[in-house]
Amino acid sequence: MNTYPFDYEKACFVLDSYGESTGLTCRLIDQYGKTITIIGNHDEIYQKLRLNVDKNSESFIYGANQASIFGGSYVYFGPYGLVYFTTPLLSDETIVGAFVVGPVLMTKPDNFFCTIKY
Repeated sequence: MNTYPFDYEKACFVLDSYGESTGLTCRLIDQYGKTITIIGNHDEIYQKLRLNVDKNSESFIYGANQASIFGGSYVYFGPYGLVYFTTPLLSDETIVGAFVVGPVLMTKPDNFFCTIKY
């Protein structure tokens, strides 16, 4: 039984297709920013840099809200200066979830990234 206010199977199909075709980390979030499903190696960069993954849920729902305001997709800097892009899932003009892709490093790694011992 579907407990989400959207077609979960279709959303997962879109998420899988995009994640597999791009190789990027993709996630499906609910209307509160909580991650429902993740495709890809989602925590590798956070573990390597010893960053707190929990700060992301507020960032994810912020991005979804901005995307709905600006008409579709939205690219933004999340916690720690990493880039995410998102597209909201809407029902009667209300956000019921979103697709979130990232983190993506949009610039060349600086000396901080290059000197971290893995």
